[in-house]
Amino acid sequence: MFLYILQNSLTKKYYIGITSDLNRRLHEHNSKNGHYTGNMPSAWEILSIRWFDSKIEARREEIRLKKSKNKTYLEWYISAHSSGVEQSPLKRTVEGPNPSGRTHR
Repeated sequence: MFLYILQNSLTKKYYIGITSDLNRRLHEHNSKNGHYTGNMPSAWEILSIRWFDSKIEARREEIRLKKSKNKTYLEWYISAHSSGVEQSPLKRTVEGPNPSGRTHR
């Protein structure tokens, strides 16, 4: 199962989702379908894709990212997972920004 992060090319808003078929899902996001992404004035582009062995794992990560509501963390996450280098969750937490936006002491 894929976890993907899209960005609207005009508004720069993000969309996080999961799917088993990326091509179909991107087409659905870019069609004028009356849903949130279909109402946007421009095309959606894929910024990050991650593969998970199960739908449950992918859904957990999707929910975690959506709950963080932290643009800086999301941008870090995209750059960390777009480079093709996977890190352990512990290492990601230590090296990346805190999802809550708070400073660790």
